[in-house]
Amino acid sequence: MGDLKPALLLPSDNGSDLADLWARTCERLATEMPEQQFNTWIRPLPAAECQSEGGQLSLRLAVPNRFKLDWIRAQYAGRIEGIAGELAGRAARLDLVVSPRAAPLSTTPAAMAAVANAAAGGSAAAPQVGGTAPTKTQPTHTWAGSTQV
Repeated sequence: MGDLKPALLLPSDNGSDLADLWARTCERLATEMPEQQFNTWIRPLPAAECQSEGGQLSLRLAVPNRFKLDWIRAQYAGRIEGIAGELAGRAARLDLVVSPRAAPLSTTPAAMAAVANAAAGGSAAAPQVGGTAPTKTQPTHTWAGSTQV
């Protein structure tokens, strides 16, 4: 049996070809990289946005943070561009960007109370900032063999 090579994408601007390009690039990377590395660095990424720009292919890949951006650029960008270019039959460029973060949900007691109040039909007043925080008595634990002062 001969080597099976993935079929090349035609160098057209067909949207379905471009949409499929990232999935096929990932499939190829998965066969070339150790499984743990692929699962850590590539698999969790959202699909790259693929666009054709004057004969060159551009893959825009959003990553969650600067550390991951730098690591993927240093370790995998060249190979990703090479595979995508080979599959598409034309040069490919990888553009890495840090994805915008959603605002974190506040889980302070005051914020949770405001959400519960709003869900119950009350007003959703913003939790107070500053002032004194509610006090809470912390339990005291004595472990076997320890001494209390």
